[in-house]
Amino acid sequence: MWTVPEPGPGQEPALWDCLALLSPEELRRQRNMVPSQRALYASAHAALRSVTAAYTGLPVSGVAFLKGALGKPYVSGAPGLRVSLAHTEGMSLVAVSRDGPTGVDVERVRPLGDPAGLRRQVLCDREAAVWPADREGPLNSGLFTHWVCKEAVLKALGSGLAGGLTAVQVEPGARREGPVRVLAAPGSPSRVWNLHLVDLGTGFRAAVAVAGGGARVRVFGLAPGTRPRPPFPEGPSVRVLPAGSPVRERAADAAPGAASTPPRRLPGPQGPVSVARTAGPASGPGPVPVPSAARTPVPVVRALSSGSGFVPAPAPAPVPSSVPVPAPAGRASGPAPGPVPASAQVPAPGAPPSGRLPVPQLKEVPPCSG
Repeated sequence: MWTVPEPGPGQEPALWDCLALLSPEELRRQRNMVPSQRALYASAHAALRSVTAAYTGLPVSGVAFLKGALGKPYVSGAPGLRVSLAHTEGMSLVAVSRDGPTGVDVERVRPLGDPAGLRRQVLCDREAAVWPADREGPLNSGLFTHWVCKEAVLKALGSGLAGGLTAVQVEPGARREGPVRVLAAPGSPSRVWNLHLVDLGTGFRAAVAVAGGGARVRVFGLAPGTRPRPPFPEGPSVRVLPAGSPVRERAADAAPGAASTPPRRLPGPQGPVSVARTAGPASGPGPVPVPSAARTPVPVVRALSSGSGFVPAPAPAPVPSSVPVPAPAGRASGPAPGPVPASAQVPAPGAPPSGRLPVPQLKEVPPCSG
């Protein structure tokens, strides 16, 4: 399962990266959405395409989805790969499985205007009979826990909410993480379900379900508009959290005296991520920044089923920060250094950042109904 935060105000570069990954049809849909939903849609569907591409070995532009009889998406040309997408305000999740049909759901915990009405919609009679009275407060997080567990199962079946939340019976308890018992679900009673709650912080409830497999769950973080690169860390049950510590992703190592822009903050369930972008070297002689290889935050891995502390993963190999360049004419003479490698050339002023596709500015459109 991959967690992707929604790009917020001031994170337009991340949003442009997401738009560059969308298909023409997805771009058309995104333009026709109300403005408040465009960033969430772009980051969610860009993540779905890039994650699917990482598991199939296809380029992002070559990923295509087919819809089943009930509308559940399937990956064209990869029948053994099952995917599921869910998003809520501030967060998107992508689930991938080769063990069987999978479904994922996430909800932001928020005050309820009608807790009793939502209780009737979510809980079956058996669950409502044992529902504690102290869970009827305005912020009824237990209902959101039941909701995500049940919708994850229904999405794995392919029906989604049309299957009816009350048709599924679960026992999540008061936990935010760990396996959940599925007491009843539509379809064959002999079907084996693996349902897991995933802790994304107090503000969210999330669950992933796999029919016929999925006993192990691995959770990874993905910055908006980026592409995961296999191989992914292995383990009996591991979590690679979004970089909650001040990890910096740099397009180039800043030269001494280089002017830099303030780091942009990527909100995430484990805390903000700082992403520093350099504005280029200052005028005058000095080292020329060398573009570093694509970097990913150092993953933090821990066992979902244990209470052990965090174990940092091996740090990436160091990247040289600069190479010497010849001094300009008129300055003190000295030994002539060798030619500057092509990888160390400074881009022309006004050129787009390396690796980013230019995306035209979208025009505002009136909100649409429905």
